[in-house]
Amino acid sequence: MSAYPESVQFLRDVAALGQIPEMEGGTAGSVFTLGWCGIYVAALLEQNPTWTAASVGSWKCFEEEPEECSYMGDGICTCMCDHFYAVDGDGWYYDIYGQHDPKALDEVTHHQVSDSALRCVLESWYDNSDADYALWARELASTAHSV
Repeated sequence: MSAYPESVQFLRDVAALGQIPEMEGGTAGSVFTLGWCGIYVAALLEQNPTWTAASVGSWKCFEEEPEECSYMGDGICTCMCDHFYAVDGDGWYYDIYGQHDPKALDEVTHHQVSDSALRCVLESWYDNSDADYALWARELASTAHSV
């Protein structure tokens, strides 16, 4: 069973409505780093049930009135979520571009993200109109970065 059952279920529910889009070869990289990284991370978590999720971004909220920011849980708001990664048992980060050493990402703050916080992100950032990307993410993750 996945350590992120709520997030994986959201992905499955949305992907069930989709058709894999016809895209050019290098498009996956831009799609899953420029807006749909959360969807791709959920797909990686589905394929790798012991992995966890992390976001990188700011160390603090930039809103003048932080109560107006969108809090995702775990003390994380949208200001702190520049990109999401799946994290393997050895601490390596994964996204659409493969494996990354988290120590190399030194100009951002790293935030561990729980299932409930990731589910909140998925629900607030994505909906049924993202079904094609969700299905595509599941297909790409099923053949990549699995341990």
